[in-house]
Amino acid sequence: MLELLLKYNHKVAILTKGGKRSLNDLELLKKFGNRIKVGQTLTFENSEHSKVWEEGGAFPDERIEALKILHENGIKTWSSFEPVIIPDQSLNLLSKVASIVDTVKIGKINNYNGINKIINWADFIKNSVEICRQNNLPFYIKNDLAAFNKGTPLKESERNQDFLNL
Repeated sequence: MLELLLKYNHKVAILTKGGKRSLNDLELLKKFGNRIKVGQTLTFENSEHSKVWEEGGAFPDERIEALKILHENGIKTWSSFEPVIIPDQSLNLLSKVASIVDTVKIGKINNYNGINKIINWADFIKNSVEICRQNNLPFYIKNDLAAFNKGTPLKESERNQDFLNL
């Protein structure tokens, strides 16, 4: 499929939890130039939580390593922080990848066993935005999360934008 998209000069955005499996077609991905963006979903910092919640997905360290390799090979990278379930883990991951991703999307967990009701989303937004801005990392906060914002100024470009458009 990638060969066909390349042949007809299509733009491609990929999001995966596959870790290094996303590198299987590294040489082909490089041929897209600025017409491709490859991302990894980052939900948990530790493998134990990942194993329980993301069965079949690569563990977080492998996803980060894949992003690093893609970035080093000149491929635009991005990361989706959604759903945020344990905010401290998401913030730690965001700090870890800030230098190897080109854009970030940040969302929240919605209506799952009340988890979403016990998280201080305003603090999470403040801390996420701070990490991104300190690292000059373009980001956007999804509207469902931005609804909980209390005092963190967000530019229009930092709310519910489509960074997947190339």
